[in-house]
Amino acid sequence: MGTALLVGLSTLFAVPLGVLGGIYLAEFSGTSRYAELTRFVADVLSAMPSILLGWVGYLLLVIYFGWDFSPLAGAVTLSFLMLPYILRTTERSLRRVPASIREGAVALGTRRTQIVNYLALRLAMPGILTGILLSISISIGETAALLYTADFWNFYPCGLTHCRVGYLTYIVYSFTNTAAGLDPSAAANGYLAVFLLLTFTVAINLVARVGLRRMSKI
Repeated sequence: MGTALLVGLSTLFAVPLGVLGGIYLAEFSGTSRYAELTRFVADVLSAMPSILLGWVGYLLLVIYFGWDFSPLAGAVTLSFLMLPYILRTTERSLRRVPASIREGAVALGTRRTQIVNYLALRLAMPGILTGILLSISISIGETAALLYTADFWNFYPCGLTHCRVGYLTYIVYSFTNTAAGLDPSAAANGYLAVFLLLTFTVAINLVARVGLRRMSKI
């Protein structure tokens, strides 16, 4: 439940920003300096160790904003981990739409916004959804960023702020390393968490790589 809450909230934050940012970079930015700066920041975020994002989230969200260790602080931190993947995948998917299709639409008198909304986005949607699903898969297996923002206390979420929340990767980290030799039931919980994480990750990647590629038109 804690993992679902964290991933769900982070997806809610990251997907609109990432998709809109990718549309801007691919369709409306041109050679703007702001676009180059956005790409640079996205590339830096995607290459940054997640534990650094967790430390920034701890200083900014947990301490400065006073959210304490909570699902909201963890989800916002995870959203910045997911955002660059969604943004860059959306941009690349839109740029793969053939120029001949765009030129034909312009020749028929179609406006720029209509080309983006009714043509480019529909053709690029499989690639965009693939990026979203892969970013969700990455966030499910994240631990370092959540240690500083969500921590671990309750197995069940009890609120968005001022409430520590449990998640599967912490169970794997804690139970299989510290409690496996002392408590067989704790070890069993750790192995079960590993199984669930593998199941979720494999299922998401299968959908992204097999199901959505069959939808692709470009």
